[in-house]
Amino acid sequence: MKHRAIKPLGNVGLIQSSQQPHQVSKECHFLAGAGNSGYFGDHKKRNSPKFTGLLGPGLCLMALMKKYLPPILGFFLAYYYYSANEEFRPEMLQGKKVIVTGASKGIGEQMAYHLAKMGAHVVVTARSKETLKKVVSHCLELGAASAHYIAGSMENMTFAEQFVAQAGKLMGGLDMLILNHITNTSMNLFSGDIHLVRRSMEVNFLSYVVLSVAALPMLKQSNGSIVVVSSKAGKMASPLVAPYSASKFALDGFFSSIRMEHSVTKVNVSITLCILGLINTDTAMKAVSGIINIDASPKEECALEIIKGGALRQEEVYYDNSVWTDLLLGNPGRKILEFLSLRSYSLDKFINN
Repeated sequence: MKHRAIKPLGNVGLIQSSQQPHQVSKECHFLAGAGNSGYFGDHKKRNSPKFTGLLGPGLCLMALMKKYLPPILGFFLAYYYYSANEEFRPEMLQGKKVIVTGASKGIGEQMAYHLAKMGAHVVVTARSKETLKKVVSHCLELGAASAHYIAGSMENMTFAEQFVAQAGKLMGGLDMLILNHITNTSMNLFSGDIHLVRRSMEVNFLSYVVLSVAALPMLKQSNGSIVVVSSKAGKMASPLVAPYSASKFALDGFFSSIRMEHSVTKVNVSITLCILGLINTDTAMKAVSGIINIDASPKEECALEIIKGGALRQEEVYYDNSVWTDLLLGNPGRKILEFLSLRSYSLDKFINN
Protein backbone atom coordinates (compact mmCIF):
# COMPACT_ATOMS: atom_id res chain seq x y z
CA MET A 1 0.00 0.00 0.00
CA LYS A 2 1.41 3.36 -1.04
CA HIS A 3 1.29 6.32 1.31
CA ARG A 4 1.79 9.91 0.30
CA ALA A 5 2.76 13.14 2.00
CA ILE A 6 0.36 16.03 1.52
CA LYS A 7 2.28 19.22 0.82
CA PRO A 8 1.11 22.81 0.25
CA LEU A 9 0.42 24.15 -3.19
CA GLY A 10 2.47 26.86 -4.77
CA ASN A 11 1.44 30.51 -5.10
CA VAL A 12 -2.33 30.27 -5.42
CA GLY A 13 -4.56 33.20 -4.56
CA LEU A 14 -8.25 33.83 -4.05
CA ILE A 15 -10.25 35.34 -6.90
CA GLN A 16 -12.37 38.31 -5.95
CA SER A 17 -14.66 40.54 -8.00
CA SER A 18 -15.31 44.24 -7.48
CA GLN A 19 -18.18 44.29 -9.99
CA GLN A 20 -21.58 45.59 -8.94
CA PRO A 21 -24.55 43.20 -9.41
CA HIS A 22 -25.51 44.72 -12.79
CA GLN A 23 -21.95 45.23 -14.01
CA VAL A 24 -21.38 41.77 -15.38
CA SER A 25 -18.17 40.82 -17.19
CA LYS A 26 -18.28 40.14 -20.91
CA GLU A 27 -17.60 36.49 -20.21
CA CYS A 28 -20.58 36.23 -17.83
CA HIS A 29 -22.83 38.39 -20.03
CA PHE A 30 -22.08 36.11 -22.93
CA LEU A 31 -23.10 33.11 -20.86
CA ALA A 32 -26.32 34.81 -19.77
CA GLY A 33 -27.37 35.86 -23.26
CA ALA A 34 -25.75 33.41 -25.66
CA GLY A 35 -27.84 31.64 -28.29
CA ASN A 36 -31.34 32.18 -29.58
CA SER A 37 -32.91 29.46 -27.51
CA GLY A 38 -31.96 27.11 -24.69
CA TYR A 39 -32.26 26.36 -21.03
CA PHE A 40 -32.88 29.95 -19.88
CA GLY A 41 -35.83 30.63 -22.21
CA ASP A 42 -36.59 33.64 -24.41
CA HIS A 43 -33.62 35.55 -25.82
CA LYS A 44 -35.08 39.03 -25.23
CA LYS A 45 -36.08 38.15 -21.69
CA ARG A 46 -32.63 36.77 -20.97
CA ASN A 47 -30.96 39.99 -22.15
CA SER A 48 -33.18 42.33 -20.15
CA PRO A 49 -31.29 44.30 -17.44
CA LYS A 50 -33.35 42.66 -14.72
CA PHE A 51 -32.66 39.16 -15.95
CA THR A 52 -28.96 39.78 -16.54
CA GLY A 53 -28.61 41.34 -13.10
CA LEU A 54 -30.10 38.26 -11.50
CA LEU A 55 -28.21 35.72 -13.56
CA GLY A 56 -24.89 37.47 -13.97
CA PRO A 57 -23.17 36.95 -10.60
CA GLY A 58 -24.10 33.26 -10.38
CA LEU A 59 -23.03 32.54 -13.91
CA CYS A 60 -19.92 34.65 -13.41
CA LEU A 61 -18.96 32.49 -10.46
CA MET A 62 -19.61 29.38 -12.53
CA ALA A 63 -17.45 30.76 -15.32
CA LEU A 64 -14.61 31.59 -12.96
CA MET A 65 -14.85 28.16 -11.32
CA LYS A 66 -14.86 26.51 -14.73
CA LYS A 67 -11.83 28.53 -15.77
CA TYR A 68 -9.67 28.39 -12.65
CA LEU A 69 -10.76 25.47 -10.48
CA PRO A 70 -9.88 22.55 -12.80
CA PRO A 71 -6.23 23.66 -13.24
CA ILE A 72 -5.85 24.17 -9.50
CA LEU A 73 -7.38 20.80 -8.68
CA GLY A 74 -5.46 19.11 -11.46
CA PHE A 75 -2.17 20.50 -10.23
CA PHE A 76 -2.90 19.57 -6.64
CA LEU A 77 -4.04 16.04 -7.44
CA ALA A 78 -1.07 15.43 -9.71
CA TYR A 79 1.29 16.70 -7.05
CA TYR A 80 -0.46 14.73 -4.32
CA TYR A 81 -0.63 11.40 -6.10
CA TYR A 82 2.46 11.41 -8.23
CA SER A 83 5.08 13.41 -6.36
CA ALA A 84 7.94 11.10 -5.48
CA ASN A 85 8.52 10.40 -1.83
CA GLU A 86 11.88 9.46 -0.47
CA GLU A 87 12.18 5.70 -0.36
CA PHE A 88 12.15 4.19 3.10
CA ARG A 89 15.29 2.44 4.29
CA PRO A 90 15.50 0.51 7.60
CA GLU A 91 18.82 2.19 8.40
CA MET A 92 16.88 5.45 8.81
CA LEU A 93 15.96 4.17 12.28
CA GLN A 94 19.36 2.78 13.20
CA GLY A 95 20.51 4.41 16.43
CA LYS A 96 17.37 6.57 16.65
CA LYS A 97 15.77 7.10 20.04
CA VAL A 98 12.10 6.17 19.94
CA ILE A 99 9.20 6.09 22.42
CA VAL A 100 6.26 3.75 21.72
CA THR A 101 3.15 3.97 23.88
CA GLY A 102 0.58 1.20 24.15
CA ALA A 103 3.37 -1.27 23.41
CA SER A 104 2.44 -4.30 25.50
CA LYS A 105 0.39 -5.88 22.70
CA GLY A 106 -1.10 -5.38 19.26
CA ILE A 107 0.25 -2.74 16.89
CA GLY A 108 2.44 -1.10 19.55
CA GLU A 109 4.19 -4.36 20.37
CA GLN A 110 4.83 -5.01 16.68
CA MET A 111 6.24 -1.50 16.21
CA ALA A 112 8.67 -2.12 19.06
CA TYR A 113 9.88 -5.31 17.36
CA HIS A 114 10.31 -3.62 13.97
CA LEU A 115 12.28 -0.79 15.57
CA ALA A 116 14.45 -3.32 17.40
CA LYS A 117 15.28 -5.09 14.14
CA MET A 118 16.30 -1.72 12.69
CA GLY A 119 18.73 -1.09 15.54
CA ALA A 120 16.86 1.69 17.31
CA HIS A 121 16.88 2.62 20.98
CA VAL A 122 13.39 1.90 22.30
CA VAL A 123 11.45 2.85 25.41
CA VAL A 124 8.01 1.25 25.62
CA THR A 125 5.13 1.90 27.99
CA ALA A 126 1.77 0.37 28.90
CA ARG A 127 0.02 -0.61 32.11
CA SER A 128 1.21 -4.22 32.35
CA LYS A 129 4.70 -4.40 33.85
CA GLU A 130 5.09 -8.15 33.30
CA THR A 131 4.10 -7.97 29.64
CA LEU A 132 6.43 -5.04 29.03
CA LYS A 133 9.34 -7.02 30.46
CA LYS A 134 8.76 -9.71 27.82
CA VAL A 135 8.51 -7.12 25.05
CA VAL A 136 11.80 -5.49 26.10
CA SER A 137 13.53 -8.87 26.35
CA HIS A 138 12.44 -9.76 22.82
CA CYS A 139 13.50 -6.34 21.51
CA LEU A 140 17.03 -6.96 22.79
CA GLU A 141 17.04 -10.40 21.15
CA LEU A 142 16.03 -8.80 17.84
CA GLY A 143 18.94 -6.34 17.92
CA ALA A 144 17.71 -3.17 19.58
CA ALA A 145 20.50 -0.72 20.41
CA SER A 146 18.85 -0.52 23.83
CA ALA A 147 15.39 -1.30 25.21
CA HIS A 148 13.64 -0.13 28.37
CA TYR A 149 10.13 -0.07 29.75
CA ILE A 150 8.26 2.24 32.10
CA ALA A 151 4.86 0.93 33.24
CA GLY A 152 1.98 3.25 34.06
CA SER A 153 -1.50 4.45 33.12
CA MET A 154 -2.16 7.26 30.67
CA GLU A 155 -5.23 8.17 32.70
CA ASN A 156 -2.67 9.82 34.99
CA MET A 157 -1.45 12.99 33.25
CA THR A 158 1.35 13.42 35.78
CA PHE A 159 2.68 10.00 34.84
CA ALA A 160 2.44 10.86 31.14
CA GLU A 161 4.55 13.98 31.59
CA GLN A 162 7.11 12.31 33.85
CA PHE A 163 7.34 9.28 31.57
CA VAL A 164 8.67 11.36 28.67
CA ALA A 165 11.34 12.94 30.88
CA GLN A 166 12.43 9.54 32.21
CA ALA A 167 12.54 8.02 28.73
CA GLY A 168 14.64 10.93 27.48
CA LYS A 169 17.13 10.39 30.27
CA LEU A 170 17.35 6.65 29.57
CA MET A 171 18.10 7.21 25.88
CA GLY A 172 19.93 10.52 26.10
CA GLY A 173 17.38 12.35 23.96
CA LEU A 174 14.47 11.63 21.63
CA ASP A 175 14.06 11.37 17.86
CA MET A 176 10.54 9.95 17.47
CA LEU A 177 7.46 9.86 19.67
CA ILE A 178 4.89 7.25 18.61
CA LEU A 179 1.52 7.75 20.33
CA ASN A 180 -0.51 4.56 20.05
CA HIS A 181 -2.35 3.83 23.33
CA ILE A 182 -6.13 3.88 23.81
CA THR A 183 -8.48 3.20 26.69
CA ASN A 184 -10.61 0.08 26.76
CA THR A 185 -13.75 0.50 24.69
CA SER A 186 -16.59 -1.60 23.31
CA MET A 187 -19.06 -1.18 20.48
CA ASN A 188 -22.45 0.01 21.77
CA LEU A 189 -25.11 2.59 21.15
CA PHE A 190 -24.31 5.72 23.13
CA SER A 191 -26.45 5.65 26.28
CA GLY A 192 -25.41 8.95 27.81
CA ASP A 193 -22.38 7.63 29.72
CA ILE A 194 -20.50 10.88 30.28
CA HIS A 195 -17.81 9.11 32.31
CA LEU A 196 -16.95 7.00 29.26
CA VAL A 197 -16.74 10.10 27.07
CA ARG A 198 -14.49 11.83 29.59
CA ARG A 199 -12.19 8.81 29.95
CA SER A 200 -11.97 8.38 26.17
CA MET A 201 -11.06 12.03 25.67
CA GLU A 202 -8.52 12.02 28.49
CA VAL A 203 -6.69 8.83 27.50
CA ASN A 204 -7.13 8.86 23.71
CA PHE A 205 -6.63 12.60 23.23
CA LEU A 206 -5.53 14.69 26.22
CA SER A 207 -2.68 12.35 27.20
CA TYR A 208 -1.42 12.58 23.60
CA VAL A 209 -1.26 16.35 23.98
CA VAL A 210 0.53 16.08 27.33
CA LEU A 211 3.08 13.61 25.94
CA SER A 212 3.77 15.68 22.83
CA VAL A 213 4.19 18.90 24.83
CA ALA A 214 6.63 17.18 27.19
CA ALA A 215 8.58 15.70 24.26
CA LEU A 216 8.72 18.81 22.06
CA PRO A 217 11.90 20.37 23.52
CA MET A 218 13.88 17.16 22.85
CA LEU A 219 12.29 16.73 19.42
CA LYS A 220 13.23 20.29 18.46
CA GLN A 221 16.85 19.53 19.28
CA SER A 222 16.84 16.40 17.11
CA ASN A 223 14.52 17.72 14.36
CA GLY A 224 12.42 14.74 15.26
CA SER A 225 8.95 13.39 14.59
CA ILE A 226 5.61 12.87 16.31
CA VAL A 227 3.56 9.93 15.04
CA VAL A 228 -0.10 9.89 16.04
CA VAL A 229 -2.00 6.63 15.56
CA SER A 230 -5.63 7.36 14.73
CA SER A 231 -8.49 5.62 12.95
CA LYS A 232 -11.00 5.86 10.12
CA ALA A 233 -13.44 6.60 12.96
CA GLY A 234 -11.56 9.90 13.33
CA LYS A 235 -12.17 10.87 9.70
CA MET A 236 -15.72 9.63 9.09
CA ALA A 237 -18.87 9.04 11.15
CA SER A 238 -19.17 5.54 12.58
CA PRO A 239 -21.98 4.09 14.70
CA LEU A 240 -21.48 2.33 18.04
CA VAL A 241 -18.19 4.12 18.84
CA ALA A 242 -19.22 7.72 19.51
CA PRO A 243 -16.84 8.44 22.44
CA TYR A 244 -13.92 6.71 20.69
CA SER A 245 -14.71 8.53 17.44
CA ALA A 246 -14.85 11.89 19.21
CA SER A 247 -11.38 11.37 20.65
CA LYS A 248 -9.96 10.42 17.25
CA PHE A 249 -11.53 13.42 15.51
CA ALA A 250 -9.94 15.56 18.23
CA LEU A 251 -6.51 14.15 17.36
CA ASP A 252 -6.92 15.23 13.74
CA GLY A 253 -8.08 18.73 14.67
CA PHE A 254 -5.35 19.35 17.23
CA PHE A 255 -2.31 17.79 15.58
CA SER A 256 -3.17 19.01 12.08
CA SER A 257 -3.42 22.53 13.49
CA ILE A 258 -0.10 22.14 15.32
CA ARG A 259 1.48 20.86 12.10
CA MET A 260 0.35 24.06 10.37
CA GLU A 261 1.78 26.16 13.22
CA HIS A 262 5.08 24.30 12.96
CA SER A 263 5.17 25.08 9.24
CA VAL A 264 4.49 28.77 9.78
CA THR A 265 6.96 29.16 12.64
CA LYS A 266 9.65 26.96 11.02
CA VAL A 267 9.64 24.30 13.75
CA ASN A 268 11.33 21.28 12.17
CA VAL A 269 9.31 18.63 14.00
CA SER A 270 7.11 16.58 11.68
CA ILE A 271 3.67 15.29 12.65
CA THR A 272 2.31 12.15 11.00
CA LEU A 273 -1.33 11.21 11.49
CA CYS A 274 -2.00 7.51 10.84
CA ILE A 275 -5.54 6.60 9.80
CA LEU A 276 -6.09 2.89 10.28
CA GLY A 277 -8.89 0.58 9.25
CA LEU A 278 -9.69 -2.66 11.04
CA ILE A 279 -6.47 -4.36 12.19
CA ASN A 280 -6.33 -7.98 13.38
CA THR A 281 -5.28 -7.29 16.97
CA ASP A 282 -6.87 -9.45 19.64
CA THR A 283 -8.60 -6.43 21.17
CA ALA A 284 -10.09 -5.25 17.87
CA MET A 285 -11.21 -8.70 16.79
CA LYS A 286 -12.99 -9.24 20.10
CA ALA A 287 -14.68 -5.83 19.90
CA VAL A 288 -16.09 -6.28 16.37
CA SER A 289 -17.01 -9.96 16.66
CA GLY A 290 -20.55 -10.47 15.39
CA ILE A 291 -20.91 -6.75 14.53
CA ILE A 292 -18.60 -5.92 11.62
CA ASN A 293 -18.07 -8.39 8.83
CA ILE A 294 -14.98 -7.21 6.92
CA ASP A 295 -11.47 -8.55 6.54
CA ALA A 296 -8.92 -7.17 8.98
CA SER A 297 -5.43 -6.08 7.92
CA PRO A 298 -2.33 -7.64 9.51
CA LYS A 299 -0.94 -5.86 12.56
CA GLU A 300 2.68 -6.63 11.62
CA GLU A 301 2.44 -4.85 8.27
CA CYS A 302 0.39 -2.04 9.78
CA ALA A 303 3.08 -1.42 12.39
CA LEU A 304 5.76 -1.22 9.71
CA GLU A 305 3.77 1.25 7.60
CA ILE A 306 3.32 3.52 10.61
CA ILE A 307 7.08 3.55 11.20
CA LYS A 308 7.74 4.22 7.52
CA GLY A 309 5.35 7.18 7.52
CA GLY A 310 7.05 8.68 10.55
CA ALA A 311 10.55 8.15 9.17
CA LEU A 312 9.58 9.73 5.84
CA ARG A 313 7.91 12.64 7.71
CA GLN A 314 4.63 12.16 5.87
CA GLU A 315 1.66 14.20 6.97
CA GLU A 316 -0.80 11.31 6.79
CA VAL A 317 -0.64 7.55 6.44
CA TYR A 318 -3.67 5.51 5.42
CA TYR A 319 -3.63 1.80 6.11
CA ASP A 320 -6.71 -0.26 5.35
CA ASN A 321 -7.78 -3.29 3.32
CA SER A 322 -9.71 -1.04 0.92
CA VAL A 323 -8.00 0.94 -1.85
CA TRP A 324 -10.81 3.53 -1.58
CA THR A 325 -9.85 4.68 1.92
CA ASP A 326 -6.79 6.67 0.87
CA LEU A 327 -8.55 8.10 -2.18
CA LEU A 328 -11.77 9.21 -0.49
CA LEU A 329 -10.59 10.19 2.99
CA GLY A 330 -7.40 11.92 1.78
CA ASN A 331 -9.65 14.88 0.93
CA PRO A 332 -7.57 17.20 -1.29
CA GLY A 333 -10.38 19.76 -1.10
CA ARG A 334 -9.74 20.22 2.60
CA LYS A 335 -6.02 20.74 1.96
CA ILE A 336 -6.72 23.38 -0.67
CA LEU A 337 -9.07 25.23 1.69
CA GLU A 338 -6.54 25.04 4.53
CA PHE A 339 -3.86 26.50 2.30
CA LEU A 340 -6.06 29.27 0.95
CA SER A 341 -7.48 30.18 4.37
CA LEU A 342 -3.97 30.50 5.80
CA ARG A 343 -3.37 33.39 3.40
CA SER A 344 -5.98 35.47 5.24
CA TYR A 345 -4.08 35.32 8.56
CA SER A 346 -1.61 37.95 9.80
CA LEU A 347 0.90 35.81 11.67
CA ASP A 348 3.95 38.09 11.77
CA LYS A 349 3.64 38.91 15.46
CA PHE A 350 3.48 35.19 16.33
CA ILE A 351 6.40 34.30 14.07
CA ASN A 352 8.56 37.15 15.35
CA ASN A 353 7.92 36.13 18.94
